[in-house]
Amino acid sequence: MDAKLREIIADFVLSNRSGLSRFQRGVLMKAGAKSYLDKLGKAGIKQMDRESAGVLFDLACAFVRRLNPGTQMTSEEVLFEMDEAFRNEIHLPRSDSYHAIMASLNETTARRRSS
Repeated sequence: MDAKLREIIADFVLSNRSGLSRFQRGVLMKAGAKSYLDKLGKAGIKQMDRESAGVLFDLACAFVRRLNPGTQMTSEEVLFEMDEAFRNEIHLPRSDSYHAIMASLNETTARRRSS
């Protein structure tokens, strides 16, 4: 991916992450989850912000794929190309779930084969 597209994706994420995080916290407060937010503390709020940034990053990558038909890329591949400081601010929870499921499937398959 060229540097200009990476810059556009980073700008989209950085410009919108605070707003999305505020929106999430507002929704949680309206839903009566103040105690949940209090328990999260600063570290938990920061993690929630990183996850919000990950959602925005996925969305930006989807936009790029839509605008460039035939482009085959995953969010993980694009994230790998970003600078380290940016990568450290992004958490792709979907990727964690995917890898956890794949690890579980691999364990199950290995157990079946050894039986």
